[in-house]
Amino acid sequence: MNISSALYLFQKIFSSTWDGTSAVSEHITTLQTIESHLAGMKFSVDDKVLSFILLISLLKTSEWEMFKSSVANTMTPVHHLSMTQNTYDCNTYKKWVSELRKGGFRKLEKGKDKANVAEEAPDPPESAKIANEHVSQLAAQQ
Repeated sequence: MNISSALYLFQKIFSSTWDGTSAVSEHITTLQTIESHLAGMKFSVDDKVLSFILLISLLKTSEWEMFKSSVANTMTPVHHLSMTQNTYDCNTYKKWVSELRKGGFRKLEKGKDKANVAEEAPDPPESAKIANEHVSQLAAQQ
């Protein structure tokens, strides 16, 4: 895999514009070809991102701007298609936050204490109280 080639292809796909003299289908084919080359190099471009690249590359005329706007308005947000988060993760997180706000998180996690999690501040040790008193006395003397 050659990073320089991938960089060149990304620059080419992001800077591509349709001039309006050829068929739009030719421009789409060009974008798909570049994307195929990137995918072959393990740099695939998400279909939604490719759609945005296509819309951005179209002419900047009122007719095409209206077309872009109508296409963008028909796209539905897809919350749970991310590869890093699925519905279960999201629902688990929501439940955790809800229980945490109610103060019920500890009920769900009985017997699963973690060493690095402190839910309540511990009482200061006796040595801290003694040191604090000593520092206070020294400050009062000066």
